[in-house]
Amino acid sequence: MPFPRSERNSRRTLVGVALVWGLLLGGCASTPNPNVVSPYSTKLSTFNYKDEGTLVLLIVGVEAAQYNVQEKFFPLFVTLANKGAPTLHVTPESFAFEDSLGRKYSPVPLTVIQAEYHRGEFDRKLFRQNYSFTGSSVDRYTPIASNFYPSITRGVVNDNLQLPRFAYMNDLLYFPVPEQGVVGGPFRLYFKTPEIEESVVVSFEIGKAMKP
Repeated sequence: MPFPRSERNSRRTLVGVALVWGLLLGGCASTPNPNVVSPYSTKLSTFNYKDEGTLVLLIVGVEAAQYNVQEKFFPLFVTLANKGAPTLHVTPESFAFEDSLGRKYSPVPLTVIQAEYHRGEFDRKLFRQNYSFTGSSVDRYTPIASNFYPSITRGVVNDNLQLPRFAYMNDLLYFPVPEQGVVGGPFRLYFKTPEIEESVVVSFEIGKAMKP
C-alpha cells in the first residue's frame, strides 16, 4: 500500500539528512588532525632525521640500519654541529639509543664491533654517500675529524673530541639490536654533555614497520 505524500516527504528528508551527515563524518575521518604531533623528528631526507635548536644541530641517518635485521648490532650515522654552545666535549658515551619500549642502550665498544661485526665496510660506504644529503646542513661549519669505529686494518681511534662553536663532526655509532628488532619505531637518539642543560633528542623510524 503506498504511503501518504506527507510521509513520503518526511522519509526523503530523513534520508537526505543521513546522507549529509555521512558525507560530513567521512570527510572528518579522512582529514588529518593538525593538532596531532608526529612521533618523529623533522625529516631531512628519506633516511635522515634532525633536531635543530639554537645551540646544537643533530642529524641521525638510518639507511644502513635497515639492512641489519639479522645482526646483533646496527649502525646510526650521526652529524653533530655546535651552533652556539661553548666547546662541547664529545665521546661515544655522549650518545644513547632508546628503543620503542623505552629501554636505553650505550654504544657498543669498539673491540666488540671489531671482533663480532663484519659489515663495517658496507656501512662506511653508505655513510660516505649519506653525506650528500646532510652536508648542506653543515657547509658553513668547520669539520672536526672523528673516528669512533676505525677498521682493524686502517684508521686510528679518535673518540675524544672538543667541538668548538661553529664546528661539526660526522661519524657512525653502533648499538645492540633491540629484542623486538631494529625495524619500526619510534626510536630515539639522545645526545648530552655537561656543557648543555638538556639532552638533544632525535626521534626516528627504521625501514618499514613490520605488520603482524
